[in-house]
Amino acid sequence: MYILDKSQNLNYTNTNKEMVIKFRVAQIEETEDFRTYNSEIFFDNKIELKEDEFELGRFKLREGAELRSNYNDFLDFSTKYNTINIINVKYANVEKHTLHPLIIRTFAKKLLKASYDNNLDTIFAMESLNSKTIDRDVIISYLVRRLGIAEKGYTNLELYEYMKKIVKELSGVKLNEERRDKGPKKIIVD
Repeated sequence: MYILDKSQNLNYTNTNKEMVIKFRVAQIEETEDFRTYNSEIFFDNKIELKEDEFELGRFKLREGAELRSNYNDFLDFSTKYNTINIINVKYANVEKHTLHPLIIRTFAKKLLKASYDNNLDTIFAMESLNSKTIDRDVIISYLVRRLGIAEKGYTNLELYEYMKKIVKELSGVKLNEERRDKGPKKIIVD
């Protein structure tokens, strides 16, 4: 468990590139009773994490814009610009990491509002809203049953994309019938 005992301010100069907010364990100090890990939080334009690094979020800030960490709806978690993206954060849980609880809770609220006749959606949503975190295997099992996907290890981004597919489906967006040509359709009557 890592505990930061004081807040930190980070200076940032806009680069118009994707930046990752990282946490790194810099040095370990041991005493008889416990270990103290000195750490640092910093920005990095390298997406890959080293062994001693953890991702806290990522963003791409446009010139003159303000960075925000509030989300309007479930789809807003993947907004490309000016929003802290927490999808790839490996949120701590028993045995293995999981998705950030804010993502899960927002998804669960959407399920309860939009899915009236699917018991699987209702059960997953209620479990999600009544728990602090949801086990990664539970999320995968839900998606396997709900979407018919293969049961395997998925990245956080892949899990989010499958959840986004469900949200779009519940919102009435047709996923497989997207029109390629956006022009008007012609009807010829003889």
